[in-house]
Amino acid sequence: MKKYSAGLTGAPFLYFETNKCLELKSQGLSIDEIKNKIFNENLFNYKKTSAISRTFSGIKKRIENLDEQLLNIYNEEFIETKKQIILYLICKTEPILLDFLNEIITEKIKFSDYEIKNIDFIKFLNNKAENFEEVAKWTENTKNKIISVMKKILYETNIIKDKKYTKLQKIVLNHKFEKYLEEKNEKEFLKIFLQL
Repeated sequence: MKKYSAGLTGAPFLYFETNKCLELKSQGLSIDEIKNKIFNENLFNYKKTSAISRTFSGIKKRIENLDEQLLNIYNEEFIETKKQIILYLICKTEPILLDFLNEIITEKIKFSDYEIKNIDFIKFLNNKAENFEEVAKWTENTKNKIISVMKKILYETNIIKDKKYTKLQKIVLNHKFEKYLEEKNEKEFLKIFLQL
């Protein structure tokens, strides 16, 4: 059965930090070596080690879902594709975002409704709260934080095109990344990403 967590609140899109970790992974470093280098050299440029720890914890989950083939695609492509891959990695660890893309965003785009409102996020989370005990336990503050993070992720990946977070747009899935998803039999991701 699907389980939701509020992990997004501690690990938003984090392009700079994720990219830095993937650069180190490309150099052949293990996860522990990446962690040590990030901490010892403060490669995230954070003031507090607690912030580094929280951020790295979220990115570590993403790295664990990244194989050599996808890392190669990531390294070869431009920033737009890198962001699509990070979105995929976030969705692998945070099903709440994947389901929002599937249940709300793709449905809107399918019917040429390119407007997104805060109420769409609220209704989505309220619906999940009715069906999933862990979501029902979230405070309003947690829900608001998740909504804020989801909006920013969708903006970073060009699914939302304005800083007021109200306008949707279709994205073009990178061909190599699409082939990768096909080869890995990632049918759910592929179906969603091709409709975005």
